[in-house]
Amino acid sequence: MAFNLQTHFQIERQSDNLFQFSTSSEIYSISLFDSTNSLIGYPGKIYELSFWPINKTHFCFDERISNTILYFTKELLELDPSICISFVCDSSDNKELIRKRLFHIWYSRFENGYIKLDTEIKDNEGPIYYHSLITSQNNPYLSLLNQLYTNEIMILNNKLFIPF
Repeated sequence: MAFNLQTHFQIERQSDNLFQFSTSSEIYSISLFDSTNSLIGYPGKIYELSFWPINKTHFCFDERISNTILYFTKELLELDPSICISFVCDSSDNKELIRKRLFHIWYSRFENGYIKLDTEIKDNEGPIYYHSLITSQNNPYLSLLNQLYTNEIMILNNKLFIPF
């Protein structure tokens, strides 16, 4: 099921990599961090996407919040087919599995035309880090991206995993 582009909040640019939108009771920030250098050899741009409520006082489900983040993500991906969006599920409050599930649900609401690469980065001394990378199916570097991403995750898992 595709999301309705008409039911999202207005997004305002605060700086080069910081954006905000307001609901009736809260303000949310969306940040983009240029993490292109995190995947050595990839010629396209990679942005790490983060978002959080600035003044969250209580839980209130509003589908327009999800739609706004999806709209923002889709608009960014449509700028250039070689752009990738990286998302790491925050584990500071032990809700990383919920975030992973939510991100998967959001991705499933995208229309055709996008690919999501998922992985788990295992740390023997801490949590599992869930990571996803989304890009266009028309990414001219898709094969290279897949190869570099797979190799990088294998390297990270070997560095972080310490056998007993």
